[in-house]
Amino acid sequence: MSSPPEELRFARDRIATLLVILEQMAAGDAQKKLPTSPLRDELDAIAFGVNVLVGELRWASNRLTAAEQRRNAELQRSKEEAERANEAKSVFLRNASHEIRTPIAAILSIADLLALTDLSDRDRFELVARLRANGEARPRSSATCSTCPGSTPGRLR
Repeated sequence: MSSPPEELRFARDRIATLLVILEQMAAGDAQKKLPTSPLRDELDAIAFGVNVLVGELRWASNRLTAAEQRRNAELQRSKEEAERANEAKSVFLRNASHEIRTPIAAILSIADLLALTDLSDRDRFELVARLRANGEARPRSSATCSTCPGSTPGRLR
């Protein structure tokens, strides 16, 4: 049996090479390019078309990757900003809670002392003055809360 003519053997080898590289491209190696020959025949036209298509896919993939990276960075910045805002809110609420609880605790303690029957008029007068001062301090704390940035009277955000 005789061997195939040289041009057929050359074409068969080219097709085998093209198939191997196409498999590598399909497996994700987008840097590969199909080789072309000086013949400029149909195989070269196919190889050229595939190379152009893969180049376009590579360009689109790079754009998508860059957009995804920008979006991830934006999400990270937003997350960090939200965490800072949440921490500031927590600090504010802790402070506001303390400002409200302290006068209320004093008012309740003074009320307990006033309930004692063996107080002198002077002691009773002094406790009533403290009771009034603490009672007036609580509305000031509430007014302060309602004028804070990001709050609405009667409603904290």
